[in-house]
Amino acid sequence: MADGFPHAQAVLDYLNADPDITAYLGSRDGDPPCVVLYPDPGADETSSLIPNQDVVVFIPLHAVGVGPEQALWVMDKVRARLSFAKPTVTGRNVHPMWQEQAPTPLQRDDDVQPPLFTSFAEYGIRSSPA
Repeated sequence: MADGFPHAQAVLDYLNADPDITAYLGSRDGDPPCVVLYPDPGADETSSLIPNQDVVVFIPLHAVGVGPEQALWVMDKVRARLSFAKPTVTGRNVHPMWQEQAPTPLQRDDDVQPPLFTSFAEYGIRSSPA
């Protein structure tokens, strides 16, 4: 059975271990620049032809900055940190992470003052039993 939370927590911890990155799960709890993760609950990668116990979790994220430069800077830091990363998940062998969806163009949020800029990307993490 898929257990997505440990994977999401591992990615969150892995990002926050970089002193240049501040990452949050599900909501922005501090000032930009930062990145907010919105992971799915995970899925079992099993089939009747290839029985295994792999888990895959997709992690959409938003890089947030006060200006466009900050949002782009955060996305660059996140990309460098997560590309081929293998965060630690207890009891699992983590495969190298990958970028599932490339970053989208910057978005400006005028509903807050000062306006915030965001960029969206999606990463995937897969693991097998240890």
